[in-house]
Amino acid sequence: MKRLSAGPVLLLVGAVVFLVGLPLQWSSVSFPDGTTIALRGIDYASYDIVTTVVLGLALIVAAFGVAGARRWGVILGVVAALLACMWGALVVVAAANPSADAGSLSGVNVSIGLGAYAVAAGAVVALIGAVLSFRGRSVAVVTSGVPSSV
Repeated sequence: MKRLSAGPVLLLVGAVVFLVGLPLQWSSVSFPDGTTIALRGIDYASYDIVTTVVLGLALIVAAFGVAGARRWGVILGVVAALLACMWGALVVVAAANPSADAGSLSGVNVSIGLGAYAVAAGAVVALIGAVLSFRGRSVAVVTSGVPSSV
């Protein structure tokens, strides 16, 4: 039985953590009158949900591709992990800034939830796995031309 390296395992773990962050709380907004609104990842716009799910599934497919020693798995893993890292950073920044109009938010406290951090952390773990999947690749020597008769 072939033993898995750290690359595909970290890709898969990162994808699972990335997806687990979706139903968790991404932000919490407390108003001066004592009202608090908690927003989970699934409470945001539909493109947020779709983007998170598509990137998570791409990371899972890449993990299985890397585990099967497929070249496309490594490429997909790196691309998906880089996109997931950018998405995770955007989720954390967006969760901390619920409105573009700062004047309307005087006295409002915003806190970033565990779900936003889980999305970002899962993306970073997946990126580490994608980078580690490059290790252990052998390079084939290609000869060209006519062999010498000397």
